Amino acid sequence: MADVAYSELEHLRNRAHTLCSGLSQRFEEIYTFDFPTPTPQKLIQLLQNILLEFSEEINKATDAKFLILISQLIEFYGSFLQFLDNANTEQTPRGLVHILEDIIHKLDPDAELLAWPQAEYNYSIIDIIGPIKDATENIFSAETHTNIFKPFKGPLKLISFPRIERDDILVHAIFGHEIGHPIADDFLSNEELKSPFLDGLTEARKKLVKKYEKQISTLPSDVEKVNYTQELLSQLITVRKRGLEELISDCVALLVFGPSALFASYDVLVLSGLDVPPSYPDYYPPSRYRLRVIKELMDKEGFTETLLDFKAPDVDNEEEKSLKGFLDNIDIIIGDYSDQSEININPILEIAYDWLKDTLSEAIDFAKKQVADVTYSKDIIQKEIPDLLERLELDLPPNEIGVYPKVEIVDWKSAILSAWIFKIVGSKKTSKGRLPIDIKDIERLQRRTLKAIEYIMLQKKYNEHMST
Repeated sequence: MADVAYSELEHLRNRAHTLCSGLSQRFEEIYTFDFPTPTPQKLIQLLQNILLEFSEEINKATDAKFLILISQLIEFYGSFLQFLDNANTEQTPRGLVHILEDIIHKLDPDAELLAWPQAEYNYSIIDIIGPIKDATENIFSAETHTNIFKPFKGPLKLISFPRIERDDILVHAIFGHEIGHPIADDFLSNEELKSPFLDGLTEARKKLVKKYEKQISTLPSDVEKVNYTQELLSQLITVRKRGLEELISDCVALLVFGPSALFASYDVLVLSGLDVPPSYPDYYPPSRYRLRVIKELMDKEGFTETLLDFKAPDVDNEEEKSLKGFLDNIDIIIGDYSDQSEININPILEIAYDWLKDTLSEAIDFAKKQVADVTYSKDIIQKEIPDLLERLELDLPPNEIGVYPKVEIVDWKSAILSAWIFKIVGSKKTSKGRLPIDIKDIERLQRRTLKAIEYIMLQKKYNEHMST
């Protein structure tokens, strides 16, 4: 029997093939899952095509370092298993994906969505097609690379949400905030060469130099004085930018989801300190400040007045459980300016937020134009919410209004808002009168609302099909 010498190259080739084959088999298993939309399977097909090309490259490889690189890339693509494993309908509500598709496709028709629940309590929307493309740009020929990615004409949005909130479609109105981030980015990048920004920057610098005059004067050289001032100004600009990023996004959520955005924001933000000042590295605005901005815009858009024009069925002035009581409580919270006091302790934060206030109105006007096709209006509330609340009282999904055969489907945002109001009112009609709702009632409410959204989306698709 002839001796066969050990070859590192062949060992690494077999290792790369093993990884490639193993990942391909996992993708095949996941492909059979039931997903809310075809996008996850489309992504799997893309990744499988990449693995096929990798297999050919592995066979041809003559360099150990190249085989190591291929193996590392396979491991990178293996990280997508966690998203795809949880993107199926057992883990990701179909209704959630459908409402996000409805919004995002109107803002970007070429975008595709992949939603998954994560253990971390965080909501995010990021494009993942870019990193998938970039990883193989120098591996495949230009022609092969173009052909592989041809099915994806636009971004592939990875939508992450807390698994603990999986079934709570009401709190998912917070996704309006994530949809707002690209709009905030557009505003901030467009403002940098405009006069208001440059004037604001000049004024902020003057205030900063005056506040830190004593510290600056003690520095021994002009160069150190300039550098120190620039460091302070750079931090101030970052604080303002981060504040606007979050606040513009909060306002987009309100414009898109209506009052549901305020209710969801309250549920999320109240669990963190209301007055925690912006701090490195994220510089988030205080939660109380964010609630104030959202509520003020809600008032300005006429949502608050519209909500208070009608009452939930048979509520006997139990103000602590009423919608008015909830909104009054929000007003009490935002009427306390402890957050501003915390901001004013730090001169950098104080100057940054003074400048931010001068910009926010213009930023909101910009956002309104960007989301004009997906905004929710007070007129829809007046038309749909009272009847939907009646349906919820009857333990029916809030998906339509009217009396058969003259019924019409509603805006899915109204389904979410009616559920929020029902939950906030906090009582239900029974044979013994109105009784407080409990956790089982809330969970049933969540299920009915998700079902309503699925009904609405199916009916819309049917109507569109019949009209063509």
